[in-house]
Amino acid sequence: MELNRWTQQLHSLYDIAVAKYRDGQRGANHFFDAVETGFLASIGLKPIHLYDYAEDFVGGDEPDWDTVLLIVAARRDYFTHEME
Repeated sequence: MELNRWTQQLHSLYDIAVAKYRDGQRGANHFFDAVETGFLASIGLKPIHLYDYAEDFVGGDEPDWDTVLLIVAARRDYFTHEME
């Protein structure tokens, strides 16, 4: 998966998570459908990870998108290269 594609997809899901959290929706299990959850799994994440980033951002303005991307990129790299 090329860099630009997965980061755009992740950014979209991050924005969705932030919007849902701001709207008062709670519970990571209700934020993403099966396709979105599958994408997250393909980069080494669970829905709770993105939910937690959204919760922290709405509650305290961090981590912002750039920070989330750096964290997830490191996790994804470890997941794909070290854990295969």
